[in-house]
Amino acid sequence: MIAASAVCVAAILQRTEKEAVEYRKLAEISGHSYEASGFLAENSFRETEPGREMHVEAEEAENASYDWDALAEINRDIIGWLCLPNLVDLPVVGAVDNRFYLSHDFMGKRSNSGCLFMDRDTEEGDFNRVIYGHNMGTGSDAMFSVLLRYEDAEYFNENSVLFYTDRYENMAAYEVIAVVKYNVDDVGEWDFRVRNHGNRKECLAWMAQLKEMAFLYREPEGFPERLITLATCDRRVYGKDGRFLIIGGK
Repeated sequence: MIAASAVCVAAILQRTEKEAVEYRKLAEISGHSYEASGFLAENSFRETEPGREMHVEAEEAENASYDWDALAEINRDIIGWLCLPNLVDLPVVGAVDNRFYLSHDFMGKRSNSGCLFMDRDTEEGDFNRVIYGHNMGTGSDAMFSVLLRYEDAEYFNENSVLFYTDRYENMAAYEVIAVVKYNVDDVGEWDFRVRNHGNRKECLAWMAQLKEMAFLYREPEGFPERLITLATCDRRVYGKDGRFLIIGGK
């Protein structure tokens, strides 16, 4: 039994190392200019080595460039690129369903890590766009596992911006305004997946509920024109129905 487990672990490590190499190549092909992209791609699938640190300044993220034609040649589902300085620096895809990229990477290959994907049928002009990614568990820096760092109030206060660039080269900075620990059984009270509202009154009511639901919250300077919600699984409070949400507004 121990030998079999060791073989299984070795196979997983070999697979994730291969994925890391592929994502490093992806960072190079994408045209991503700043130095940290290689570090993030290389370490997206394993625990960061002790004592090894990486820093991505907001200015570097704002000035990042992408070769969208090259990315589309790899995967025509590419719709954007998400960057949380020091945490996430990965492509985002769109698909007709929310299942395929749970088990396939950006290259379309089978992968436990999956790929970041936007909620199906999302349109560019939607008020709230939701991006999903896997939480690979304690000790992992893969995909959206790192979002749980926002559970710490100090980290939340010191890391207040995320960047999203769409395939039309429109880059926007979003202020991180809320961290929510969510139970999918509570959709009758408030649903983080709502994209648009019938009128401003409904939108204001949804935003007020967001503030009540939030584990951590910062009041935006003005009413947001657009939101991006990052969602991953979190079994610690609500079991398999638990979700951890980072919500940014601009």
